[in-house]
Amino acid sequence: MQYINLFIKILIFSLLPILLSAQNDWELKKDSDGITVWWRATEGTDIKELKIELEVNASLNTIAAVMSDVPSYEEWVYSTEKSVVVEQDGTDVIYYNIMDFPWPMDDRDLVMRTDLTQDKDTKVIVSKSTATPSKVPYDDDMVRVEMTETQWTVTPLGGNRARIDYTLISDPGGSIPAFLTNIAADYGPYKTMKAFRKRVQMPEYRDVNVEGIEELQLVEKE
Repeated sequence: MQYINLFIKILIFSLLPILLSAQNDWELKKDSDGITVWWRATEGTDIKELKIELEVNASLNTIAAVMSDVPSYEEWVYSTEKSVVVEQDGTDVIYYNIMDFPWPMDDRDLVMRTDLTQDKDTKVIVSKSTATPSKVPYDDDMVRVEMTETQWTVTPLGGNRARIDYTLISDPGGSIPAFLTNIAADYGPYKTMKAFRKRVQMPEYRDVNVEGIEELQLVEKE
């Protein structure tokens, strides 16, 4: 009996990493129009994490310019009614968004702190954002989104083309159950990425130079 118990314990510890890894695997949720959406369960919450992948035809400076243009979020970020910069210190930005939610749900507002950096060797751009709800006074007419984390990873492919990897986990708060949040989780981000892909083609961003952003210089083989 003692050997059987020992065998069971060894088997459990051997399988545990595999089981945990399986739980963290991305599952394809949507693949349409050159945009793929994946999701997975996340420890500590019933809300699933999303990952969106696509390619865009634009320079790194153009992409960074669109991502950094907070007021323009009203024009291309899904359901955003208002978007303003609250504080800025270089690439460290705090901004405030109001999001339109369908009746009978209350509208949501969101305060995010975001920082955009670029690896000087690979030229990969990473923009990380985290909800900082207490930075702006609460509005009783809206539900403050307390938990949101996003990350943009922009990888240059050469020839003014880049790969976008976007991850998002967000709890809209209020009385929306997690299973309903998960059902509709990809709709807004998918629409946003389609709009982003069009946004980077707009003439006003084409020749913008963002401070600190360098383009990938490909070395021709002799």
